[in-house]
Order: sequence, then structure tokens, then C-alpha cells
Amino acid sequence: MKDETRKSLDQLLDTYDRRREEAENSAQEQLDEERKFLGAFRVCCDRIIHPAMEEIGEHLRSRGHGYSISSSDELVEVDGRTIPPRITIQFYPAGIDRSEFTSGADTPHVSFVANRSMEQLWIHQCNMAPGIGGSAGSKGEVSLKEINRDFVQEQIVAMVQDVLGKLARSAPY
Repeated sequence: MKDETRKSLDQLLDTYDRRREEAENSAQEQLDEERKFLGAFRVCCDRIIHPAMEEIGEHLRSRGHGYSISSSDELVEVDGRTIPPRITIQFYPAGIDRSEFTSGADTPHVSFVANRSMEQLWIHQCNMAPGIGGSAGSKGEVSLKEINRDFVQEQIVAMVQDVLGKLARSAPY
């Protein structure tokens, strides 16, 4: 191989290697940031979200209603789809037998879902209950810095208000 050809090829390979290394470093930095965010989400769940949910839940229980709190880490399904980590409070209104709630889809709830790539929390609310219908969907996105006990509880109270309002309109008095 001629020296000129070798130099030209080496320049191409050096440029390629540099770009590949930069891309790998950038991907690693992104992964590190996402892991840091997920760790901060877990801390937020433990210190703020779960206690706020439990306080509301216990008050609901004292008035004859039921609740449950669940959380999950990030899951990767067999098909490769990623299910983001979340924490959820489910609400079981008094007067509806718990066996009528056949799935999470028809159980009133509020979830805080970690979107690691955007470093945001999605708020998901469902105000459906057996016999009354309802809706489910996004209630917005917030940063971890916006999460505090009052904010969490306001989201839950809004869901409870929706559900109890629908039940009051459908109940024969």
C-alpha cells in the first residue's frame, strides 16, 4: 500500500473512531442521567408520593372507602416494549363490591409514571368505576421538583371528586 493511501485511510479511520467514541460517551452519559433520574424518582416515591397517598387513603378508609397503593420498577416485556416505573393509588368507593372491579382499567386511580428519557413524571388519572363509566388519560407532565405532598394529594382529591360526583348522579335517591 502506498504511504499516501495509508495516510488517507488512517485519517478516515481516525475520524470514524473519534466519532464512534463520542457517540458511545454521549450514550453512556444519557444512560447515567436516566439512571440518576430513576433513582431520584424512587426517592421521591418513598419520601413524598407514597406517604401523601397513604395519608389520603387512610382518610378515605376512615370514611368507609377502600384504597390500595402499588408501585413497580421499569419492566421490559417479551416483545421488547418498556413499561416505565410508576406508583399508583386505586380508589374503591363505598357501596361498590370490590369484586366488581375486574381490572385496573375500570378502577379509579391516579398514577405517577416516570418518563426517564424526558426526565418528567406523567400523571395518569382514571375516574371509571363499574356501572358509571368514565374516562382515563393523561393529566399532564411535571418535573420531580414540582412534586410535593400537596400536589400529590390534589391530584387524588380531583379523581375522588370526579368518581363520587358520577356516583351521586347515578344513585337512586
